[in-house]
Formats: sequence, C-alpha cells, structure tokens
Amino acid sequence: MNLKITKSAMAVAVALMIAAGSPVSTVLARESSVNAQTKISAIEPNTNFIHGIDRNQATLKNENGQTAYKKTGENTINGKTVYFDQFGAPASGVLETKDGSYRFDESGQRMTGFVKEENGTAWYDEQTGLRADSEQKIEKDGKTYILDENGLVQGAGWVTFEGQEYCLDRNGAVIQNRMETVDGTMYSFDAQGQKEVSVKKNNYIFDENGKGKEDLSGYDKIAAAAKAQVGVAQDCTMLVTNSLKAVGIDFHGAPESYLSLGPMTDNPVPGDIVVYSGHVAIYIGNGQAVHGGWNGWTTEIFSVNCASPLIGYVHPTLPKA
Repeated sequence: MNLKITKSAMAVAVALMIAAGSPVSTVLARESSVNAQTKISAIEPNTNFIHGIDRNQATLKNENGQTAYKKTGENTINGKTVYFDQFGAPASGVLETKDGSYRFDESGQRMTGFVKEENGTAWYDEQTGLRADSEQKIEKDGKTYILDENGLVQGAGWVTFEGQEYCLDRNGAVIQNRMETVDGTMYSFDAQGQKEVSVKKNNYIFDENGKGKEDLSGYDKIAAAAKAQVGVAQDCTMLVTNSLKAVGIDFHGAPESYLSLGPMTDNPVPGDIVVYSGHVAIYIGNGQAVHGGWNGWTTEIFSVNCASPLIGYVHPTLPKA
C-alpha cells in the first residue's frame, strides 16, 4: 500500500513538473546516474550483473560527459587493456591492490615492461601487469637485467644475485658474451654473464679471478722478427711489413699508413710500430728501434730519436687467437 502511494505521488509530481516546464529528464538522469554509481561501488569487482543488468553492456556518463563502462577492473577495448574504477571511470597512475601495484597511463591503458618512475626505472610484468617489488632477474630483448630489492633496474657496476656475481653496463644490462674493461681491468664474460677465469682469449690471459692481462708474446715475436733482419738491405716499410708477418698481419704501405693498424699509445712495448713523418720502424725497448733503409738501404738498431719527425707509437691489433 505504501509503495502504491509513493508511486502515485511521484506520478503526480512529475505531471506537475511537466506542466510547469521543469527539466524532468535531467533530474531523472541525474538520479539514475547516482543510483548506478552507488550500486556499482557496493559490489565486488568480479560480479558480472547488477540487479539483472549486465554491466558489460551498461554505460554511464562520467563527469566530463564521456561514456564510461560500468565494469570495474580490467577491460579490453580496441585490443588494449584498460582499467575502470568502481564508478566506471578510466584509472590512471598507480593502482594498489591486494595482489600488488599496477600502473596505468592517462588513457587508462595498463603499462608493462620498463617504466621510468621518480626513484628509477621499475619493471611491470608483461603478462600480469604487476610491478616487481623484489630482487629478480629479467630477460628482455635478448638482454638480462637484475632488479634490486625494490624492483628497480640497477646501475652500472658489480652486483651479486643468488650467489653469482654479475657486471652491469651503464643501461643496467648484464654484460654477456664479450670482453669489457671495468675499473681499468679487462674481463671476459660468458653467455650467462659470468667472468671467465684461467683462460686465454683474444690475446688476453685471464687469471683465476678473471682479471685479464694482455698477452705480449705476439709483440715479442714482432720485435724478434725485426732484430733478425738487421743487416738486410731494404727500406723502412719492408722492415715493418716483414716483422708484422711473424704474427699473421699482412700489410704494406706508405709509412704513415701503418697508423691504421691499431690504437696509438704513450706506453710502447717491444713490437710496437714507431711512425714518423716519411719513416717507420719497430720499437724494441729501452728507447731503441730497428730501422730499415738506414744509412742507405741497410737495416740497423738505433735510437727512436732520428732525423724524421715523430708522429707516435702504434700498438698493432693482433689477429684473434
């Protein structure tokens, strides 16, 4: 009986408002919107129906007049994963849940992978979207990253993870499958990012701690080959060319062209190339070099200081062993 009276009273009120020209539709729409929001906020996110209405299909105008979905939680729209709050509005920023943290961009799309945050770069799982919050190893685009206890990418340097030591480059990726100078020392890292120890590789000898020193035996061979030519009648370029052949370097050219065979050095070792303007020789230590074309066409040992202006010393790059 009370229900009928209420309905009748409402009908009369509506009739009077229509007669008076009042915006009834606006009033009812606002009441409907508020009621819908209240209903949605009072149910669990995984509930599919609200009093028999499938909220996958129901829509609601948000405060900006845009159509929003009533379905709370993750939705797939145009192939993208978005998240709507309890009122059907797209979420943005960090969302804390009982399962962990998610992050959404301004359009409500869930963010995954590496995401820059105030305190560093965080990792959001590419499948679940959950933010990492502990130390772990991440494989991404053929590279390996080791996150710290807060789930952030670590900077360059040495780190220990599950009892293993790794070295990270400036982008936070584990150095793998290459040689790298770290703090002035050469190391060789295998495919898993572990230091290689007690091995010889690419003309370097790595000790039991993985620290590498250049194997100078090849340069000693160059110096020995140069000394063996003392007394031979030849010009300076042939002296150097014949000396380099002892280690498998096949090159011949003008004196200055030998600058292309390796890096310049201020600390020459026996076997390095001494390049002058219009002249070239082989350094053999103690400030001496073997010169071809000396006093005519002979090959002799003499000081590195000669009449030709010095350009510098070249540490030739040896063929990989």
